[in-house]
Amino acid sequence: MINTAAIVIQGNFNPPIFHPEWFERYKILPIQETQWAKSQRTKKQKIELEGETLFIEKGPIISIEPTKAIVNFESSVLKVELRKFEQGTTNPSYFDELKNAVLRVCLMLSHTPAKAVGINFVGFIEANNVAMKLREIFVGDNATLTNCFTDEFLVGASVKQEIPDGSLNCSINGKVDKDKEGVVVTFNYHRDLSEKNLKFASEVISSNFDLDLARTNQILDLIGRSIH
Repeated sequence: MINTAAIVIQGNFNPPIFHPEWFERYKILPIQETQWAKSQRTKKQKIELEGETLFIEKGPIISIEPTKAIVNFESSVLKVELRKFEQGTTNPSYFDELKNAVLRVCLMLSHTPAKAVGINFVGFIEANNVAMKLREIFVGDNATLTNCFTDEFLVGASVKQEIPDGSLNCSINGKVDKDKEGVVVTFNYHRDLSEKNLKFASEVISSNFDLDLARTNQILDLIGRSIH
């Protein structure tokens, strides 16, 4: 049910170094990932708008600037700013390699200042009549919202829980569109670093990523049972 994972690090970064060549040189990612990124080109799509012809660039990109780097690898996306590093994937079979890639970055740049780590997941649970089921869970027989919004509305919840070395922020929201109906659940496991460098960040990620993933699956399973 988990379809997205991302690791976010707050710290001080130098975006221009995060080029596919750097990942390839230090074997941070498999060579097929870096070669794929370097081989892709943006594609121009022609559209007509109010009598004018416009071209929109679409597709994988590599954008390396002094204050921001964005690289689309085959299985993940990297975004680095001066104060934030983020690498994420929408491929569940790549979660383990995502963790390992970020660990390699942290160890390569071990003395780089860092102050917090976020391990984030997004899950989706397909369900019918999701609006009604979420109202039953979060509103019950309280008529206030129904009186305000009639029967056609979605409710959700935000939950914050202290965990031994940080906090978990979780949001639960319904999604209803023409293609899919269900519940979107986002998880942010936030941990401040007692030692302010990427070496310690690597220890936090290594110790917690798999545990957070397992906990997320457990929570999604419980939510899924309640709406089916």
